[in-house]
Amino acid sequence: MEVVKNYTVETDTAFFDIVISKEKDSNIYVGKYYGSEPKMAKIMNPGDELPIQREVGSGTLQGSNMVQLIEDCYKEIEENHGKVIAIR
Repeated sequence: MEVVKNYTVETDTAFFDIVISKEKDSNIYVGKYYGSEPKMAKIMNPGDELPIQREVGSGTLQGSNMVQLIEDCYKEIEENHGKVIAIR
């Protein structure tokens, strides 16, 4: 598999990484995403102990249209883990 695109998605409560890959001899794209919460920057104050982060919301989607696959990953993350507020 060759990595084609990488994205970081921020929701109300978590950060997610999306990796879009494609096999060299195939027209199928694979989108894998995984997230962690809580968002450190949102809850940290100087002098606070580091909170324990936990993994949330992993998933794998497939499709022949890369743009649609990326949108489907965003949609699934938003449906299960809160409003998407930033994509990088």
